[in-house]
Amino acid sequence: MNSTRALSALVGATALFTAPAIQSRLIDVAPGAELMGAAVNQSASNLANSLGAALGGVAISVGFGYSGPAIIAVVVGALGLVLFSLSFRMGDRSPVEGELVSA
Repeated sequence: MNSTRALSALVGATALFTAPAIQSRLIDVAPGAELMGAAVNQSASNLANSLGAALGGVAISVGFGYSGPAIIAVVVGALGLVLFSLSFRMGDRSPVEGELVSA
């Protein structure tokens, strides 16, 4: 039981400490629209919280039992990791010299 509490605290701390890194990344990749990036970050966080609760509830009601939300969390987490990897690869592209950039 104590290991479960410790792991829960570790997951919570990880989520807490990754938020500033994500916020900084969004500000870096949104020059001229830093406030919009911050607002989208907060909106995405709120959406993730509500979708997580909804998907967890669906997993329980469909019959996966109380371990169902953990299964859903692993799948959604893996999908998030894939999207993060794609975003990180695409985010470092900069205009080539002489290329037109719309204002």
